[in-house]
Amino acid sequence: MRIYLVVLDETREAEVALRFAARRAAKTGGSVQIVALVAPSEFVQWGGVQATMEEEARQRAEALVAGAAGTLLQESGVRPSISVRQGDAV
Repeated sequence: MRIYLVVLDETREAEVALRFAARRAAKTGGSVQIVALVAPSEFVQWGGVQATMEEEARQRAEALVAGAAGTLLQESGVRPSISVRQGDAV
């Protein structure tokens, strides 16, 4: 079974890649793995502020991935695996 990995962000290209992966997975009996990256925040002098910024970024990424997964399920019937990770997009 093939697994199609899609790194999701807020770009149009990521949306197109997700649709393509969903179609391929539906045709081949594969699955889709959606990954969203949360960039590590730069050092902020006040730790509470930094923690809040990181949590807000994580919540935005989780909302983006959850919305994409719901759309994918409705449009193609493919239930994706999702994950949100912290790291630099290279």
